[in-house]
Amino acid sequence: MLTAMDVVTIVCIVVGGVIGLALSFRLFFKNGSDFWDTIRLLFTPDIVSMFRGEGVEDQWATLKFFVWLLVSAAFAFGGYKVAEQFFS
Repeated sequence: MLTAMDVVTIVCIVVGGVIGLALSFRLFFKNGSDFWDTIRLLFTPDIVSMFRGEGVEDQWATLKFFVWLLVSAAFAFGGYKVAEQFFS
């Protein structure tokens, strides 16, 4: 059974992650089209990208996407630490 502390912690983690995604979006992607191009390259097999001449772009898109998620995870961890500090 979840306690009130658990619910507050989960909410702080989710809010921190969403804030991290939103704030860092413009650092990694120029616009929505660039984001969707990154997603397309992320799900395209590397061999296909290589034969299309997009090998370097595919590798860069993969790195960019996962670093963006890592930044968001850092914000989520910050939300966890805030909840732990204020509500423990």
